[in-house]
Amino acid sequence: MVMGLNPSEEHHFTYLDVEPTTGFTLRFAKRIQVNMMYGPSKTAALDNETADMFKRELFSRVAMLEMIQQALLGTGLAIFVLCLVFYCVLKRRNRNQSKFV
Repeated sequence: MVMGLNPSEEHHFTYLDVEPTTGFTLRFAKRIQVNMMYGPSKTAALDNETADMFKRELFSRVAMLEMIQQALLGTGLAIFVLCLVFYCVLKRRNRNQSKFV
């Protein structure tokens, strides 16, 4: 509403793109209007190659953690089954020994 100013949303809005899993800032722009001489606006963006590398690294880590989770779950289940089998064997053995006494 000021004479001589023609704001454009494309050139004047502030944004911040954040990767939701890690919170890493992918792209941002902080734009302000100051009525005096100043330097260029602060903007930054990842190029496609860096973004693809970041995506590959992130998803490979997530996939690795899922595999580790499955391996630990399987190991825990196997230990549980072994303990259950040993418990049943010992209980049966104690029952058989108490019959002979």
